[in-house]
Amino acid sequence: MNKQDNKIFCVISHTHWDREWYMPLEQFRHRLVDLMDRLLIILAEQPEYIFHLDAQTVVLEDYLAVRPEKREELRRYISRRRLMIGPFFLQNDFYLVSGESTVRNLLEGQKLCREFGGSAKTGYAADQFGNASQLPQILRGFGIDNFVFGRGFSQCDTAADGTVTPKKTPTEFIWKGPDGSEVLAIHMRHWYNNTQRFSADTDKALRFLRAMTAPYDDELTATPYLLLMNGVDHLEAQGDIREVIDRVQEKLEDGEHFVQYNMDDYVDAVKAYVDENGVQLQTVEGEMRVDQGLTTLQGTLSSRSYLKTANVEAQTLLENRLEPLYAMLERYGMKGVYPHDRLVYTWKNIIRNHPHDSICGCSTDAVHRHMENRYSEIFEFAEEQLHRGMLTAAEHTAMARNAGERDYIITVANTLSTPLRGAVEVQLKMLVSDEMENFRIVDGDGNDVEFAVVSKVNRDTAVYSPINLPGWLNVYDYTIQLDAGEVAPFAFKSFLVTAGKTMPAVAAFDASLPTVIENDRLTVTVTADGKVDITDRKSGRVIADCLRLEDREDAGDSYMFVPKGHAPLYSDDWKKTVTLTEHTALKQSVKIDYTMDLPLFYDEAAGKRSDETATSSLSLELTLYRGRPFVDMVYTLNNASRDHHLALCVDADIAPVESYADSAFDVVRRTGDMHYYTTPIKIDPNASFAALQQDGKGIAVFTAGTHEYMHPEDQLNRLSFGLVRSTGGITHGGKELWDTPENQCIRTMSGRLAVCPFEGDIVSANIPALALAFRAPLLGLGTSCDSRKFAGGRPCVQDSTLTEFFYLPDTHPAVAIADNTSAVAVDGEGIAFSAFKLSEDESGEVLRLFNYTEEARTVTVKVQGRLYRTQLDEIARIFLGKDEVTLTLGPKEIITLFMQ
Repeated sequence: MNKQDNKIFCVISHTHWDREWYMPLEQFRHRLVDLMDRLLIILAEQPEYIFHLDAQTVVLEDYLAVRPEKREELRRYISRRRLMIGPFFLQNDFYLVSGESTVRNLLEGQKLCREFGGSAKTGYAADQFGNASQLPQILRGFGIDNFVFGRGFSQCDTAADGTVTPKKTPTEFIWKGPDGSEVLAIHMRHWYNNTQRFSADTDKALRFLRAMTAPYDDELTATPYLLLMNGVDHLEAQGDIREVIDRVQEKLEDGEHFVQYNMDDYVDAVKAYVDENGVQLQTVEGEMRVDQGLTTLQGTLSSRSYLKTANVEAQTLLENRLEPLYAMLERYGMKGVYPHDRLVYTWKNIIRNHPHDSICGCSTDAVHRHMENRYSEIFEFAEEQLHRGMLTAAEHTAMARNAGERDYIITVANTLSTPLRGAVEVQLKMLVSDEMENFRIVDGDGNDVEFAVVSKVNRDTAVYSPINLPGWLNVYDYTIQLDAGEVAPFAFKSFLVTAGKTMPAVAAFDASLPTVIENDRLTVTVTADGKVDITDRKSGRVIADCLRLEDREDAGDSYMFVPKGHAPLYSDDWKKTVTLTEHTALKQSVKIDYTMDLPLFYDEAAGKRSDETATSSLSLELTLYRGRPFVDMVYTLNNASRDHHLALCVDADIAPVESYADSAFDVVRRTGDMHYYTTPIKIDPNASFAALQQDGKGIAVFTAGTHEYMHPEDQLNRLSFGLVRSTGGITHGGKELWDTPENQCIRTMSGRLAVCPFEGDIVSANIPALALAFRAPLLGLGTSCDSRKFAGGRPCVQDSTLTEFFYLPDTHPAVAIADNTSAVAVDGEGIAFSAFKLSEDESGEVLRLFNYTEEARTVTVKVQGRLYRTQLDEIARIFLGKDEVTLTLGPKEIITLFMQ
């Protein structure tokens, strides 16, 4: 086929379905039911009609919640490839959710596709605000070899004299991931609504077709297949499109073909033409989040930051707590204990908060209120599941099995792939009737362990039994800090609380002591005026005056951060109070309270910040735990000002040109010139850390939802992190439905960060693992060694002679978990852990790792049983060996192992 002599106008009839955006979900559900009802009529009346449901499957669940009787009708059209769904569960953002969340999104999408008899094989991402570097490898892991997208791809030329100009970009090109994975990329530069609806008037339809396709004549379009997207946000199907196509076809020139296409067939046609005609496509590498029109909307990285914080906490609960913990129990012999259905239920609830207009914080106020409620429900469900898992582990340890009647146990879990050590804080309730106020804590060898009692309260605690009435028990409720020593990867380590000679005193300290805190690795000094110095105790390196707050005006909206060039305000000039808040041998804390008299709003008419002020406050508590090589920081912000951007600045003792940050399955090197040359403010995303390194030393900042960072070109020693961005609208202008006063974030918000000085580089210091350890440190639970002690409740109240309690049987009576023994061991520098979970078919466990470096790395995995290599979709399996395998991972390669 000769491109010059032929044109194939490929009409894709579709809707782009934001399940919530400028209206909340339930209002959009009405529109979805209308759309689907009328679409099913069109499909019934027109046997050749094809419609695309935005590469999603969640819309089926949303529709069937109202029309459950339509399931078989949907299945019929989907299986015949007339109604195209998937491969995604929904259209998530790629930077504000974890790489593992994107994988689960695809896994859940594929499940529903199989249930309904068919899945599209187009990697379609019409509206995401940038595309992460590892998407080619992720897509390939699900058998998808293409990517059709709308945002994030602009290029420019730089002349010898430094002049920069835009240049034409290809419609079709090869997108190459950092591991070498390649997909055919097709850029919808004219957007996903370039032919959103044709007139029934044939002449008008023809003129519209010519106008919409004319730009392709002068562009770098490599094939005659021109993509025409017939639809847009929430638009219903055009029922007469095939009739219009037939009438317009009669007026086209020879070699021109006007056809309603299936997106998969369109992609296949483009690939076939490229192959058959030897077309050399440009290869593009790395992230695609650069756009001359600012359409990657990077202000969304910090819009409604409280949502990002909640999301990271929820993801951490699933990825780094619940799944590994229950997978560990399965590996220890407790078959069937893994709550697969409950964790899938929780995953889907989290993912339902991940659409790009939801997690990006750029929807109407009602949408984000509903999201907060969903997160609350997720935490209620997941935290109960976590407590059950830890209790099951504690009761089945070898120590608990061999303990005395009055003994209690503290069980510590390391749910990560690297060793963790040091302090852990737990709650322990001890029955007053046990008379155990004199106690000591010993390890598995009977050696005394260092601990501190932080608090002790006498109270009644509720007991809820599944087979007895609820009851009350009188207890001493302790908060205990314990030195757990080193805990092996994916292991439980237990400590016996047993009778001693003395009653441990509740720890106390003198609040008038100098505001200096330290652990075995670092010393932090905070002066009376709030200056913070961090000293590495081993090297003597001092990072002086390294923390401050920065506040600027923001004249933008939920999509765009728009400072107007006024000088920032800094906390150096604000009122501060510095207080020592905790001081034990295992944990020490100091708090800085900032009083911020900030301009009340940005006065657009005057072009300046208002003279009127409002008083906001921020408390920043710095904590050092024994065994952790970083400074934990918890902030609580009471925001009272509008139209502003507040950031935490970390100033290092090095000033490199480049910064490093992680994204999905990757660590990315960034410099200022990687942004488009017209970008007014250079914002970058991070998943869990951003770092600077130079001359054998570095500094990393770990985050837990603070996804926006900047590395200013005029202050290269600084990393700044957006804590809050206050604006009043989805888009600027305050139009109906788009006005969002709650986006000003006049509320209390909190979050966590950490500062980690390191020697060497990111790889030798294992910064990704430390960032994960910051989010998911050692987890502890205290309970009685006698599992029945807190399971009885209250006996029968109708007959006082019936005092018997009833107990559920132990489903794994023979299991005695070995102390501090890894369920699976992973050894390899530059290798990061992503998932340890039950496989989707529940026949074994899955371990996912990735090489975040730019060179091949070796990893050894030890586990009792057979190991197989599989893909992200977990379908095909290749046997690798038994009990131990050593593998070489290429640069940036993701590997998924199945263990049985």
